[in-house]
Amino acid sequence: MLRIILEVTLGSLLYALGHPTFITLYPIPIFAPIGIFLLIKNIRFISIKKDLSLILLFCFLINVIGFYWIPQTLQTFGSLPYIVSLLFSFLFSFLVLPQVWIIYFSLLLIRKYVPIKKIPPLSLVTSLVLIISLLEYFTPSQFPVHAGHPWMSWSFTLGLAPVFGLIIYNFLNYFFAFSLLFLFRSHEKRFRFFPLLQAFVLFIVCCCIKPFTFQEKSLTNTEKENSLLKVKIVQANIGNFMKVDSELGKFSSLSEVFDRYQNLSLAGERSDLIIWPETAYPHSFNSDILENSPKSIPPLISKVLNESKSQMLIGAYDKGKLDLSGNAFQTVYNATMLFDPNDGYKEVYHKKQLIPFGETLPFGPLTPYLVDYVPGVSFFSTGTRDTTFKLRQGHSFVTPICYEILNTNLIRQMLNASSLSHGHINFILNLTNDSWYGLTAEPYQHLFLSKWRAVEFQKPIIRSTNSGITSLIDIDGKESTRLLPGEKKYLDLNLYLPERTPTIYQKIGLLSFLGFALFILLINYFLDRILNPALKSS
Repeated sequence: MLRIILEVTLGSLLYALGHPTFITLYPIPIFAPIGIFLLIKNIRFISIKKDLSLILLFCFLINVIGFYWIPQTLQTFGSLPYIVSLLFSFLFSFLVLPQVWIIYFSLLLIRKYVPIKKIPPLSLVTSLVLIISLLEYFTPSQFPVHAGHPWMSWSFTLGLAPVFGLIIYNFLNYFFAFSLLFLFRSHEKRFRFFPLLQAFVLFIVCCCIKPFTFQEKSLTNTEKENSLLKVKIVQANIGNFMKVDSELGKFSSLSEVFDRYQNLSLAGERSDLIIWPETAYPHSFNSDILENSPKSIPPLISKVLNESKSQMLIGAYDKGKLDLSGNAFQTVYNATMLFDPNDGYKEVYHKKQLIPFGETLPFGPLTPYLVDYVPGVSFFSTGTRDTTFKLRQGHSFVTPICYEILNTNLIRQMLNASSLSHGHINFILNLTNDSWYGLTAEPYQHLFLSKWRAVEFQKPIIRSTNSGITSLIDIDGKESTRLLPGEKKYLDLNLYLPERTPTIYQKIGLLSFLGFALFILLINYFLDRILNPALKSS
């Protein structure tokens, strides 16, 4: 039993090191499939209690290694007592890899009702990996930690991402893991190396294919010049104490917040667009009133607009519809708002995917009754529509807020909805505030996972944060520049934003992967029949 515990412990460490952690900020992709192998090698489906204990150990250690910042965050973000924060942090072990639990019980049912021993070995491996990849894809998660994410560290392997999305790399890692299991457990000595060889061939294909870029046409010099956009991203580095105080109207904090944003916005080169991060402006707007009176905007915004002659995209609080009943519960949206120096207010986007214990509580109808017990939670209202922002230079973009960028289906929905109404989308603008997490690995983890959207959809991501990491993510997943956590600076960027047609993954989503997986399944079906004479004659 000790050997099993040590193997699962080592597996969890290796899996965790496929993502940024306090141990290293530079993930090693090949560790993840080995970590998965060490877990599944010891799951025998004989004792459910024993299996679940091993899975809990695996998830708990990943929680401790990768998400050690949760207790501190719950204290800061949700104003929870430390002992309660520790309890919720432990319970998060059940949620850090929710797909693992679903996969286990699904395989338990499959073993019960499907005659697995009668399925040819190569077809069995491929079928299991396909099922597991799909289960992981459809499992909802606030902060997804998927098997394929670590490949982002080796950007030269991401050539298939614009065609199949992240799921092809989940499939690859699970295929590696089950191939190793097949190698060690199979009694079919003649072809037990075949799955591992197939996984290696798939890896080589990923390495050899250059990431696809979809550019509509070759541009003249004039067209290239017109496609340039000058952007200034402001990272004011407002600490949590000052941020909360300014939102409460405390003069000293409010004055400091205003000064930082004003001074940084007006410094440096002239820009076409000034960007402030998530909930940067401490007071609430009302977009309904602004629609009727676009120039009735606060003095700070007006001053920056008039002096810079730039458009402004800011993270803000928006009250939306006026609530005449006096009810303050879920009447404010976490929003992004666009302003123009000539026209004033232009457009707003309301965040759709809220963070439990920071922006809402995950207790459904019980949530309104718990409001008074967790005063640190904001209780935002949930946005219901997609918004496409368009600049006067002609560039269009969408603005997922904070963890929304981690949801590939949400981003795909936003891009497709925007493409239908506004044509091509030039870039994705992600506003966030990671200051709640302090100097931990979370800002690096958040950035690392965000990069997948740039590669999948071949859209550069402008990442604007309050306290870091502010950066520009190119369509190959690499960063052109960044501001580190704790820096109080701005970034002046000259962006070349040509028109690109939607990627295959954006157009058809999961269908491309399903076609690929069924193709592999078909190949292995025929290989089973060729390599196994008994099957061939049947």
